[in-house]
Amino acid sequence: MTYKIFDPKVSRPLHELSREDAKIAYTWFVANISERLNQLGGLVVHAGIALDGSDACLEDTHKWFVSLVLEERKLGNTEPSSKLFSLCNDIGVYFSEIIIGEGKKIHWKLFVSDENGLSYQRPVISGFGVKNRDYYIDFDYLICQYAFRILKTGNDESGLFNAMVQKARSLI
Repeated sequence: MTYKIFDPKVSRPLHELSREDAKIAYTWFVANISERLNQLGGLVVHAGIALDGSDACLEDTHKWFVSLVLEERKLGNTEPSSKLFSLCNDIGVYFSEIIIGEGKKIHWKLFVSDENGLSYQRPVISGFGVKNRDYYIDFDYLICQYAFRILKTGNDESGLFNAMVQKARSLI
């Protein structure tokens, strides 16, 4: 299976889109969740990783991801490639689907509560058991920022993927 890079079908950042176009992009994103999980699963299987949501899977996915980012760093990349951005998205979808599967109230939503927010008009997961009803997690954004940090410094944050998912689980 050849990995297909996710095409969000937009020509500029989501926060710059009209609300109508952002809703269309969100609907496209949600419609492609199963395909993105299949794409990720087909790729990580070559590294001996089964996407089962276990701590071991999260750690193995982290090590695999870091190795890919470090390969790009060796090539002199200072920003993630299209493939790496797509992988950040797919890993974010995977983590989100783990949490959605474990929390009855957790769901995907288009974040529009704060026009100045980092995740404005992006797909996020929400419905956590916290006082702030606007609380959300944008795993894709967090993982992309992590990729940027690794590209800049060459350092990884051991256990980060486990910590991210465990924190989200604690808020269900």
